[in-house]
Amino acid sequence: MADFPAWGIHLTTSSLRGIKLERAEDGEKIRVVAHDQIDFAEDIEDVTSLDRHGPLLHALAVFSKRHDLQKCRVIVSVDGATAFNRFVSAPLVQGESLARILAFEAQQQIPFDLEEVYWDYKSLDVRQEDNEADVLLFAVRKEVIDERQRRLDKVRFAADGFQLSPVALYNYAVHERLAKDGYAIVSPDFDRIDVVICHGNRFWFRSLPTGIHTMFEDLVQRCGIKHRQAVKMVRGEVPPADAKVLKLVIREASERLGSQIGQLVSYYAGALPDVQLKGIVVIPGSPLVPSLAKPLKAATGLEVYAVKGFRQLEIDPAIVTPDIEQTVATLAHATGLALQGLQASEVSVKLHPATTERVIAGRRVFWVLSVLALLVTVGLMSWSARQHEQELETASTEVDRLVGELDAGRQHYDSLREENRIRDQIMPFREVGKARLAPVRALDLLLDTLLKTNAGAGPNELVYLVSADTKSADGEGMGGAGRRRVELILGTLETESREAALERLKRDVLAALADDWRSHEVTVGEDYSAASLSFAPTPNIAAKELRRKFLMVRVTFLFDDEMHAMGDASDG
Repeated sequence: MADFPAWGIHLTTSSLRGIKLERAEDGEKIRVVAHDQIDFAEDIEDVTSLDRHGPLLHALAVFSKRHDLQKCRVIVSVDGATAFNRFVSAPLVQGESLARILAFEAQQQIPFDLEEVYWDYKSLDVRQEDNEADVLLFAVRKEVIDERQRRLDKVRFAADGFQLSPVALYNYAVHERLAKDGYAIVSPDFDRIDVVICHGNRFWFRSLPTGIHTMFEDLVQRCGIKHRQAVKMVRGEVPPADAKVLKLVIREASERLGSQIGQLVSYYAGALPDVQLKGIVVIPGSPLVPSLAKPLKAATGLEVYAVKGFRQLEIDPAIVTPDIEQTVATLAHATGLALQGLQASEVSVKLHPATTERVIAGRRVFWVLSVLALLVTVGLMSWSARQHEQELETASTEVDRLVGELDAGRQHYDSLREENRIRDQIMPFREVGKARLAPVRALDLLLDTLLKTNAGAGPNELVYLVSADTKSADGEGMGGAGRRRVELILGTLETESREAALERLKRDVLAALADDWRSHEVTVGEDYSAASLSFAPTPNIAAKELRRKFLMVRVTFLFDDEMHAMGDASDG
């Protein structure tokens, strides 16, 4: 698979970043042939909420529709905050393999039962003088990898392997010749900061559970705005509510992050007396990250460097754009992952279940069957050519083994074919189910919005749902069974004026709908009072006055949710 192109997919709380690498014709140079970045920071108001997974699943579905991943190796990142790495020196024992010795060392060093983790090691050096091996141990809890796999399975996003994000960052730094002895590689992002400290042929990493999300929380509180507007203000997409406050919040966020990173780097530099730090390389994981050069230098006294363009990777002229150099830093993790897919990474430890490897093999089932058949033929020819009884027995045993592997390959192929047959039968029912669930989900969003709007409102400020209807929106945008056009009529009392009532509807209800990542194209139609409609004779003056003051507004919007994302991915 090293001859195939490789996609590195770096998944964060607020973005999907992917880059596709392939080897040049000479087999030595590596070329960037495609890249894609999907940011959804404006949809992530709470980094701990379960709702944060919805936009990520949608981004995976969109990415799958944009790019063909069938003939590529795909390596996906995993958060390094729960990972473990440690340098150990293992004594070599006569007659024992290094892997077996390290299994014992891993049991002693890793603070979990080995049955609860995926672990691997990177061999650094074997010292003949004292008969010991220097290795780096890596481990991650199985539940972390398995949870990532389940989320990918939801949108049928095929991954060939997983890697810790700090290890991917290190692989990028090594390939780009940034991982020099005594340098710290720092990558701040939305809610994570990856820190890698290089020391000779060793490295140590830590993922801090913090990031720039606190900057947006400060903006929301100080400016009295919503999270989405705060993100757009930092991006420069909308004018700031208060330019001075915006500048102050960004500066404070920069100083806070610089101080946190500086303390961590200084602590480990002091804890490891043989490590002499010389500088810090900052690789922002998001374009929203403020400059950290000054606060980092103030906190550590070290020179701070920024990444400008690829040093060792070639860029396909077909994808060159004026701003491509500005995207290099945010693609660093993805580049390290893709390098592993090309088997060109410094560290390629496997921290995933064996079934992931079998999925990769399943893609090449026809190739495997052909090779096995050829081996059987060669084995038979070799058997007929041998004269001695011992050689005949050995050849016969080998043929039996190969035939067994061939049968196993055929059985695997048959099981894949049966799975495809069953899936083809149930997919129509799944699509019908999604189409029927979509209106319920759309109305659930609408009712939830109205409940939040009416909470604490006075009797004259309540918003009423007069009518609601949904219909399929196939062909609108991405299309799909999960996308619905919702048409509704909202009502409220004109306590002051028609303009004030309309403004209250737009502020309390329509803005909330527009802020939800599942709703699009919120449109306000005609408005009219209940008195203008044809009703039965008014029973009394109070009812007539109520009709006159009751304002109704027609609203339409497109609804799209996680079910729609799953449908798009399965269609691809």
